[in-house]
Amino acid sequence: MASSDGEFVWLPSMKVWAFSPSAAAAASAPSSSHNPKVSPVRGELVDPPIERLEEAIREKSCPICLGRVEERRAAVVRGCLHAFCVGCIRRWSEFRRSCPLCNREFDRWFRDIKVSEHVFEEEKLPALPEKKDKAVVRGERSEIASR
Repeated sequence: MASSDGEFVWLPSMKVWAFSPSAAAAASAPSSSHNPKVSPVRGELVDPPIERLEEAIREKSCPICLGRVEERRAAVVRGCLHAFCVGCIRRWSEFRRSCPLCNREFDRWFRDIKVSEHVFEEEKLPALPEKKDKAVVRGERSEIASR
């Protein structure tokens, strides 16, 4: 779907269509937290409204440690908006870059969320180091294995 002022983009993680203004319309329009930007490539909110982050962490438990997700220690994964303790998802992200709940790939999250002040920070993760092939160990079969 397209119009002269922009286009509608499907957001699969939220199962909704969102309007993404054209570059000219976006440049002339005032910035607003009620008019979130949409990434046309990934089909996700670029800057989610603080209300979406609040909803993601409100009364939630961390799926990794099962502890309560606290506002200032929360990390909300960009794309799927699943919430975790920042320490838990940081350790997880050292090995995998997919959400533990929905398996959606991520490379950043929102943290230092202060709902009452309407502020949050986005943290982009460094690239994962390349995996080294494990050395193949060859040896003699033990007596137990040969029986």
